[in-house]
Amino acid sequence: MSSPAATHDVFAQENHNAEEREQEEQDEDVEGEELNAEEEEEKQEQEHFDNLAELRENFFIKHGNKNITFPTTKTTWKPGKIFSERMIDQMHTIEVSAMCVAVQVEGPNCGLKAMLRIRKQLPAHYSSRDFPIETFSVLSPEATQEIDGLRDLMEKGCTSTPRFIDYLLKRQSDEDIFPGGFILYIVMEKVPDFNLRNFETFSLDERDQVRIAFAKAFYEFLTMGYFHDDHYPRNLIWDRRNKKGYIIDLESARKSSGSFEPMFSNYKFRQWSLAGLDDQIDPMVVEHANWFYQNNKSFPTDEEWATILANSKGKPSISERRFSNHVSFLEKEQKKITK
Repeated sequence: MSSPAATHDVFAQENHNAEEREQEEQDEDVEGEELNAEEEEEKQEQEHFDNLAELRENFFIKHGNKNITFPTTKTTWKPGKIFSERMIDQMHTIEVSAMCVAVQVEGPNCGLKAMLRIRKQLPAHYSSRDFPIETFSVLSPEATQEIDGLRDLMEKGCTSTPRFIDYLLKRQSDEDIFPGGFILYIVMEKVPDFNLRNFETFSLDERDQVRIAFAKAFYEFLTMGYFHDDHYPRNLIWDRRNKKGYIIDLESARKSSGSFEPMFSNYKFRQWSLAGLDDQIDPMVVEHANWFYQNNKSFPTDEEWATILANSKGKPSISERRFSNHVSFLEKEQKKITK
């Protein structure tokens, strides 16, 4: 006959085993939810790139036809479907610039996804300008700007731009559109989520979150000594999960030739089409303008952004014209104070 103590031990073990089984089931549920969330994110991402592909302007570059090997990093990448391609007609050369997602198929991180930029020189007759046919010796300024910018910003520790991985410059083959012309591949980090070309479909709360994330990203970009000349929301990436903003398309970025004081004003929201909907300015942009001129044009801390956001709650949007007049008034008042 078992002793009372032994019986108690059996019951205790059974309870412990039941607790372990319950914990395992909970862990499996969490893992299942995370997997479903990842699958949903991948589905949304694919839909996003498919939608972008429908807006593709040119079709000079094929996709998925050949793997590309980069000797410096000793990696090979398989290009996916081209989701954007546009012609760039510059003073001394004409080219097409395309983007796709590529997957590493050989190297230390097989399966890793990255963004692949493909730049291909075109014959001169595609240009609206009058210049002689260029050869491999000419690489466009945008191409060198993107490589140099990605590399420089990565070395400086910038967290708001993609990390540079590698590049490969080759001559086009006899089967290509311009034999002997350049073809350039640039592989860079794939930052999460999607660009802001559909910003107007976001709720007011999310638009506010985007603006704060974008302001932080762009201010960091400025402190690194860079400007961006292509002011379109498609060049901004919104990481919805982490409330993080990224700046992409560095072919349109340029490095300052001298020192300057970085400053983020309300004008940047308007310049990048993030101030509101149509000709209406969202209340948070108005509150940021108030704060900006009252605080000697400095950049807000996290706590100050929270205050700006809180002060905007419940207030209406205003017209762009009225906002411009309001900013002019704030500028005049600020000048009086600083005299």
